Amino acid sequence: MQPAQAFELGYLPAASGFFFDGMEVVAAASPAAGGLEPLTHAFTLVADDALATRERMEGLCALVGAAHSVAWPLPNGVDDYRLLLTNGVFDIVNRWSYIADAKQMGRLQAWFYLGFGIGRASSVLQALPLLMRLRDTIGTAEPVPSMCESLRSLLAEAIRQLELAAREADLDAVRPELMAVADALKPVAIRLLGSADTIASSLDDAERLGLLRALLERARNPGFAPILRA
Repeated sequence: MQPAQAFELGYLPAASGFFFDGMEVVAAASPAAGGLEPLTHAFTLVADDALATRERMEGLCALVGAAHSVAWPLPNGVDDYRLLLTNGVFDIVNRWSYIADAKQMGRLQAWFYLGFGIGRASSVLQALPLLMRLRDTIGTAEPVPSMCESLRSLLAEAIRQLELAAREADLDAVRPELMAVADALKPVAIRLLGSADTIASSLDDAERLGLLRALLERARNPGFAPILRA
């Protein structure tokens, strides 16, 4: 597996977390809302990401299937998505620990962390408006508090993964950029430390999402890979 493939192995599933987790959390909120109809405005946010998620899943299943030498089916729901993560993606990543060349193993891990960090942070920023729409409908009833806690944990992990990628020697040319993106996400993590009823939107979140998308485009640019040292 090449570093660019390791990046996609991280980014594609993490960026799809918003759709799959969002569908689950909207369904979980329906009893408190008195059904799905009052949650239409929340459901729409998630549904709008369906096509992009399918495209990501097609790319991911092709990548995982090639690595496992099997035809990997597209996930039909949240459970299938999580099986794809555990039995497909993470199984591949765990096998890297057996690579004899420590430098190559470090490269693959760094690119995976970079992709997963970008994808996960993007999913969290997309989920913030969903959190607030759910809260406006059902207040602080479950699953709103749990969602708030989960987003806080997920964003902290994404920041850590970006910082880990920045420590890899082969990515030292873009270390300042990676650290800048990680630092830009930290105020969001601090905001999520508050209770669910006090979390507010921020115009800066759109700018942060833009930074992540710019980093995604740069990482996918063929000119980005030569940063790796021979």
